[in-house]
Amino acid sequence: MMRGIRVIGLMVAVLGWGTGVMSAAERPVPVFEELPFGTVRPGGWIQAQLERDAATGVLPDFDKFCTAVQRRVFASKAGAPKGQNSTEYWFYDGAHEGYWMDSLARASILSQDEALLEKAEDFVNYLLESQEENGYLGVYPPELRLSHVGDDEEFCTAGWTYMGLLAWYEGTGDARVLEAVERAMGWYMDHYNRGKQSYFSRPEVPFVSGPVSHGLVLTEVAHTLYRITGNEAYRDYMLWIYEDFEQGNAGGDDIKLKRLLDPTRAATQHGVHWTEQLRIPVWAWYATGDPKYREAAEAAWDKTREALLPSFCVMSDEGVGRERRLPTPETAYEYCDTMELTASALYTAEKTGESRFADLAERCFFNAAQAGRLPDGTANSYFTIDNRYAMPPEPATRFRHNAGHYWYRPVQGPPCCSFLMFRIAPYYTKMMWMKTADGGGLAAVAYGPSRVSTKVNGTGVTIREETDYPFSDTIRFTVEVERPVSFELWLRRPGWARREGEAREALTPEAALLRDRTRAHRASQADMTVTAPDAAIRKDGDYWVVSKQWKSGHTVTVEFSPVVEKALAANGEYALRRGSLVYALSIPAEETCLQVWKTGGAGEVITPGEALGGLEETVIEADPDSRLQSRKYTPKEGAEWTYWIHAVPHGKGARQDFEPVALEGDPLNPWEEPTCGLRGRMVNGAGEEIPLTLVPMGSTILRRTTFPKDNP
Repeated sequence: MMRGIRVIGLMVAVLGWGTGVMSAAERPVPVFEELPFGTVRPGGWIQAQLERDAATGVLPDFDKFCTAVQRRVFASKAGAPKGQNSTEYWFYDGAHEGYWMDSLARASILSQDEALLEKAEDFVNYLLESQEENGYLGVYPPELRLSHVGDDEEFCTAGWTYMGLLAWYEGTGDARVLEAVERAMGWYMDHYNRGKQSYFSRPEVPFVSGPVSHGLVLTEVAHTLYRITGNEAYRDYMLWIYEDFEQGNAGGDDIKLKRLLDPTRAATQHGVHWTEQLRIPVWAWYATGDPKYREAAEAAWDKTREALLPSFCVMSDEGVGRERRLPTPETAYEYCDTMELTASALYTAEKTGESRFADLAERCFFNAAQAGRLPDGTANSYFTIDNRYAMPPEPATRFRHNAGHYWYRPVQGPPCCSFLMFRIAPYYTKMMWMKTADGGGLAAVAYGPSRVSTKVNGTGVTIREETDYPFSDTIRFTVEVERPVSFELWLRRPGWARREGEAREALTPEAALLRDRTRAHRASQADMTVTAPDAAIRKDGDYWVVSKQWKSGHTVTVEFSPVVEKALAANGEYALRRGSLVYALSIPAEETCLQVWKTGGAGEVITPGEALGGLEETVIEADPDSRLQSRKYTPKEGAEWTYWIHAVPHGKGARQDFEPVALEGDPLNPWEEPTCGLRGRMVNGAGEEIPLTLVPMGSTILRRTTFPKDNP
């Protein structure tokens, strides 16, 4: 059951509510509330990563190589030449322009890179100039609107674009942008709505292709506009979109209520659809109070847990396919899933106040997302594998799709996974801090180096979170205020930081391995200590709450004491983790250049062979003057990764084979030069105990993340 749910005037367990939008007295009250984008700024290694991505990663040159953002289809209203008469290619270009807008807006504002800010502003102006007098801001010419010919995907093209525009509005205060988005949403609400035209019901065809259901992302625009403006019409429209989808015939329908509420049906379809839509039943529950949405939200997260890999992303080499297989560490995940799962988990943490969702967001961002990209931001992999012994995996029968999807490439095909490499850190940063529902406090929901500046109880407040977390166990909060002010500071208690004997939910693949839906609980010796001079400290659900009258210079210190855990994976092996980090054995690798991406002029890709469905693995000479290259990796000769781990019990008195160790890395670039590790011993094939040091899996390219128990 979801905890932390508060209802005005009613107990949570009330039954028999009807459907539709209920009065404010009957709807559950979120525990926290989002802050506007830009209110939270990154610090430390997160800021350094964003700055590298903006300055020397592929981001500043991305539009030179991605034809989908070059055709400017919002202005031309002309699909790609290869599209012929199909509307699919209007969608393809428009959707990627939307991803580009969102990436540019968020990355430029948080990095404060001047060149990127200028590029983002130019793209904003281009979009605003393409808006028609009637408010329409989309990619289709008039004769193709509302026609539902082929894969007409108005909603998703608009959704991704408008979210980028709203981020630009909140981060810069450009009122033109909010006005444009409201006019644009007005056009959709006038044409697709109750008593008007359905979007997801297309009776002329028996089954509409799965990409159409990406249109549910327009719920996020409606949800965000409701937060910004308070206009309940946007909240109601968010609900109508979900209701219309429920009644429609679009594919990618795992998130439909009838699917979610069927306990025999697992998540099976496209992973990105699943992860980007997980937040919608949660929003619907808090918007209506209808218990069917609460039940659906709980079922969705239960099914998500069953598909989690050791890296804390869902398995998805395109499809989740949970009913046919287990989430073994040899199963790939799509990079897009890391971003969307992180965002959905944080949106759910905001509403429910439950630590387990923020735990998942941290672990997905710190492990799966970092393990699928290069630290310098020059490339990522479309598909990533937890136990990655080669890129691509070998033999060929071990992987689906073409080998190029497993390379590190500056621009993936399709490029959605490349865009999301630049969106995930800004989304994570935005949701690290939230306001309490009553507005009288601030909550550190997800940890990491950051700064939040906002008003609390009418007074300007800035809190600096100084830490190397998750590589450090210490966090120091320093408060600056315009004048002395009383408020509550909420500090999340991670599930892995609970005292001995206190039950905690373990978001691990154990349940998937056992094929059940029960929640696994395990006590640990981990702990969390909060030090706040002259303050009252109490426990409220999954949070420590620090209350006092704050003055500038006041501090709060949090100390974690995580233990090393051996987490059972779906293949019967064990992953080692400590706190939010999953650790892996780094396998020495040989790098091979397969493409060179020239950044001069309009951009040029030098690649061998034909790129028809897959890229030929023909080695070419790397260009030392180009920082952008497509690469594959193979283990160095003599590299060894066949080891067995001691399967010792958890809890008090358990022998620890691995202990944390500090490494001489770079605190601002810890994914390339790790600052922490686990040092211990494993058994090799000869039965010998070998000393080994594991590092965060995000600090590796080739790696082994799970290990079998004692060698028989």
